[in-house]
Amino acid sequence: MGKGKILPKEHIDDANRYALKIELRRYFPRVFLLFVALTSLSTFCFWNQYDDCIGISFFIFLAAAFYYIGAAQNQAQNAYMQQFAKTHGFAHEELGRTDDLKGEIFLRGSNRRVSHVVSGIYAGHPIRLFMYQYEIRLGRNEVTRRYTACEIIFKGAVPDILVTRGYSIISSFVSGMKRKKLPLSHHFDKHFSVFVPQNLEIETLEIFTPEVMEQILKQGKSFDFEFIDDRLYLYLPRELWSRHELDAMIAFAKYLVETLGPRLSRLHDDVEAMKAIHAQHRNVLG
Repeated sequence: MGKGKILPKEHIDDANRYALKIELRRYFPRVFLLFVALTSLSTFCFWNQYDDCIGISFFIFLAAAFYYIGAAQNQAQNAYMQQFAKTHGFAHEELGRTDDLKGEIFLRGSNRRVSHVVSGIYAGHPIRLFMYQYEIRLGRNEVTRRYTACEIIFKGAVPDILVTRGYSIISSFVSGMKRKKLPLSHHFDKHFSVFVPQNLEIETLEIFTPEVMEQILKQGKSFDFEFIDDRLYLYLPRELWSRHELDAMIAFAKYLVETLGPRLSRLHDDVEAMKAIHAQHRNVLG
């Protein structure tokens, strides 16, 4: 948590509701006074037939209202994430870097932005939870994609596995990746599709045991998952501003650390050897 930041005394369960409180307590009086002043000015302009003045007054009022709403949301989101970080013994940064992220989603689009980063160590593994957004062009329009993401760094190489929900945006990434679909179980496959590199099927089955798949269906049905290099990413296609949901996400991440950490350490040598073979094969073909 940065210097000079003072946490509010009240517990924040929802950042959007807290933003509304800030708007009403701190900014509503200012907006109301501005409204009264601009209404008086517009009335004067109307009686004196200064038509342009009325439009300018209306524009000033709208600009000020949007500015104060944005300021309230930013303050509320910062306070919310600072409280969340402190509760879990983690650090908070308002903005983060994009160049050290490894997931496929972080290569997409433009104007990529990492914000509200909560990071720390759990059971010897670095964990980083953050809000992520990027822009893509759909037709003539620029569309902003927003995610809540969680990064877990393991001790050693992991198989490059992509686990996607049905028709999620992440599932569209598979077409450009050399991975094949691996059936796991009928019940799990109804909700998720698992894509793995060739010759790493056995290692994937050692990770996705019946116990792990059951827990994913209980706690992680809303997420997409990506294993890459030494990391696991959890992707949720919206920003989480509810404390209950954010607590549930970090609890699930901790479960994955506790459960998968030892397994992935044991698989490190086999996975690293197989990745080296794949790299040599690509070099020969290339």
